[in-house]
Amino acid sequence: MTKNIRVNISRLDLLRVSLLLVVRSPWSWLYFGALLIGTFSYMFFSLAKEFPVRDFLLLIIQQSLFISVVLYVAGLLPCLALNIAFASPRTGLGQHSFDILEEGLKEQTDLNQEISYWPAFKDIWNFGSHIVLRKNWAAIHILPRRDFESVDDYNQLFEMLCSKIKNSQ
Repeated sequence: MTKNIRVNISRLDLLRVSLLLVVRSPWSWLYFGALLIGTFSYMFFSLAKEFPVRDFLLLIIQQSLFISVVLYVAGLLPCLALNIAFASPRTGLGQHSFDILEEGLKEQTDLNQEISYWPAFKDIWNFGSHIVLRKNWAAIHILPRRDFESVDDYNQLFEMLCSKIKNSQ
């Protein structure tokens, strides 16, 4: 059984999927945790003498979270912006044709052709607007919902891909 899907990957797709994948990366949480611990430690040692214990703990938690999120977003947004702004069509933008084969997913673009075998996929996610198949943190396939005839077709494809990946593990 072969099913052919044609999709058009845009810069906006890359941005949306990048923002969604960041929260799923263990490295992002490790980075966020290190920022939180560092901020908490700094505030604990510098402000411990000035406030009562209850107020001090609330202040530290609030400030640690705020500063960590600000630093995290401040570091993330320029990286995403550079990635999206300077992405060329050679980096995966444009028309993609996917064939769902018994042995794997065949992707064809103007520049290359690749077959990814089902056991190579680590995860599959449905973000509502995109299906994302992940081989590793750098290699993903994106299937935008807008390129499907209906939401039912999109959901059926997601279920079929899930079953193929699950059965191959």
